Amino acid sequence: MPRNSSKRFPHCTLVILISALSTPVLAAPPSFQDVRSMGMGGTGVAAARPSGAVYHNPALLSLEHGHWQNDFAITLPGAYGRFADSEDVPDEIDDIQETIRELENSNPGNVRSNAGRLADQLEGVDGDTLRGDLGLGFNVAKPGQELGLGFHMSGRLRATIQGNISEQDIGDLRTIESGIFDLNDLLGGDDLESRGRVQATAILEAGVSFSTQMDLGQERIAIGITPKYMQLRTFDYIENVDDFDDDDFNASEFETQKNGVNFDIGAAIQAGDRDQWRYGVSIRNVLPMSLKAARQDFTRLTGDSLGDDNRPEMKIRPLVTAGVAHSSSFHTLTADLDLTRTRAFGPEAETQWLSVGGEINLIDWINLRAGARQNLASNTGADGIEEKTQFTAGVAFSPFALRIEIAALLSDDEIGAAAELGLAF
Repeated sequence: MPRNSSKRFPHCTLVILISALSTPVLAAPPSFQDVRSMGMGGTGVAAARPSGAVYHNPALLSLEHGHWQNDFAITLPGAYGRFADSEDVPDEIDDIQETIRELENSNPGNVRSNAGRLADQLEGVDGDTLRGDLGLGFNVAKPGQELGLGFHMSGRLRATIQGNISEQDIGDLRTIESGIFDLNDLLGGDDLESRGRVQATAILEAGVSFSTQMDLGQERIAIGITPKYMQLRTFDYIENVDDFDDDDFNASEFETQKNGVNFDIGAAIQAGDRDQWRYGVSIRNVLPMSLKAARQDFTRLTGDSLGDDNRPEMKIRPLVTAGVAHSSSFHTLTADLDLTRTRAFGPEAETQWLSVGGEINLIDWINLRAGARQNLASNTGADGIEEKTQFTAGVAFSPFALRIEIAALLSDDEIGAAAELGLAF
């Protein structure tokens, strides 16, 4: 075995390691949620208060909200973060890095065994998925039965990264493990197929909500609409790790952007002798929108060229949700059901959520919240994050006009947290 084997091998394994988490999947970020909604299982179509109505159902701006201050509300700001991990990927990466450190100090006698162990670890991470979501929102609401008004701005970002190990590189490791090779030829560097890829999608929007009440037979129904400006953005970059040169890197070459106008609509009604029941329905993103990733020639890396037919595409489709809520001065119980599915892209799971949540008022200025939601869509064929059951909780402190709120989300594969600061008069 050549004398340089233990010094040249780490270069190869580092390249492979970077590719282990380097093939992300382009998927649109989920709808923005206010912190109260997250704490109550993602509900809000029938139960959102005025500051949350701009995100869930604009018609709620023209309903009576009981113990919530009804004159004016402002959120400045609300933010959330979520992280999903399908197979304890960080621990797997720690193990791989430990193997690489051992290889850096390998002698010719144990390079073969360490190469085999690294091949096993990389095969284990192949197909595993990491996903991150970030969101930030600001809103103002002025409820009113005759005319409710609201304004919101929000931004949300999603990145999904899935392990995709080069079979050629695994084969090279197995060849090293077997001991039948010329190491100098095998690790020449130019023949490595491992590569790095970064993808992300983002949606920025700003909208103005209008609502009013109208007679419908013997009942009064609230209706609302939110015209909004939307900006869709994608980023998709792939390169052999050895070839990356930050001096020549121009991020704008790998970005796409599309601006457009869309709108949300909703309706809601109150019932019961004390208006304790509330029913709502909303359609978010009434106009379908889509944006393809940048056109690139990846032939030298993957054998493919991203022409118009096979470029990754972010799709925005109408989301129809119905909700019901029962409330009093000390509690709220609510449930939402998506009537349409959110289609998946790549290994992402389709989603159609049934959400339930509740809130109790311990005293006038402390609220406790909890909720859960179940994905009714099939996960068949989804080899990424499996969207199943999620549990949420939250707490709010609202002394005087101030609102300080936090929420958390937990499932088998995902954790999340949110915080919000606001005022209500």
